[in-house]
Amino acid sequence: CFSHDFSEKDFSGQIKEGGGWGTRSLIKESAANAIAGPVKFEASVFVEKLVVEQKEEEVDAALLCAHLNTLQDEFVSSLDTLYSNHYFFSSAFRKKLGHEVSGCRGGIGLPGAIAPHVPVNILKDLRQKLPDVVETYRDRVKEACVEKVDSLVDHHFESKLYPKLNELISNKCNTLFVEQEDKLANHHDLILEWEGSVCSSNHYFMDTVQSIRSSLSEKDADRPAYLKQLSNYMIKLMSNEDQRLVDMQIEIFAYWKLMKKRLADYIIMSTCSELVNKPINIMLKPALLEATMSRGDKELVKLLSADATIVQKRAELAARLERLCKART
Repeated sequence: CFSHDFSEKDFSGQIKEGGGWGTRSLIKESAANAIAGPVKFEASVFVEKLVVEQKEEEVDAALLCAHLNTLQDEFVSSLDTLYSNHYFFSSAFRKKLGHEVSGCRGGIGLPGAIAPHVPVNILKDLRQKLPDVVETYRDRVKEACVEKVDSLVDHHFESKLYPKLNELISNKCNTLFVEQEDKLANHHDLILEWEGSVCSSNHYFMDTVQSIRSSLSEKDADRPAYLKQLSNYMIKLMSNEDQRLVDMQIEIFAYWKLMKKRLADYIIMSTCSELVNKPINIMLKPALLEATMSRGDKELVKLLSADATIVQKRAELAARLERLCKART
């Protein structure tokens, strides 16, 4: 029985910073080839400290729920920043309403009355920026989900060990999310189309209107900042037409506020259903099983094959082991 004592040998100088001794040979290859009998190697290893490094993207990927919640908050904020409260009660917005009303004079209605389609046209103009905001939110959610899935694929099927399997699963996952995003885009287009019908049974609209009118009778210090330039006293000094415009400002503001809340809920709810819950919890597993197990045995073996460099290294080790076995006999 051949044995070699390494107890007196110090390998500390060969240990790399942040890593171990690795696969460096204990003895020279020529000496190993000269071994003619069984080899027994015993080692006692003392581990003083074990450091496990985790990539930053893996940490972030593990917090998908928090990431999605942040995207939801940012989506709602982006809707709020389209038009501030000050904008709806500004003189510029009132002037815009005045131009729209002037262009519809003489139509059907009582003398001096504002045509009912005027506020509808104004709301239609305000909604023009909504599709871009919704699309941005949808794209960001898809990117977050794809990043999450890609990190899990890389963690369980390392590209160096299983390059073909890693590529197949990654492509299948990306294709699945792209298809779901296309379906979701159709849902979002339909939701935005619904908003073209100006209607609601929610009492929030009238509650907001009454709240603003009550605020106009309060002192300057008690009124919201966006109503500082408007009060019941100022309204009394206006012409009849301007007073009607103020009423329309209040109603458009109240409806826009209601619509934002309704739209945000529908967009977020549909996005979570079609782009998060369905792909990850329902569709992903059967899709991956079909993509891998539907292939023949030979194709499956190829998928599980390691990288070419690893295969070459294994072949070299196998050849060396064969020489050792021959030397033993």
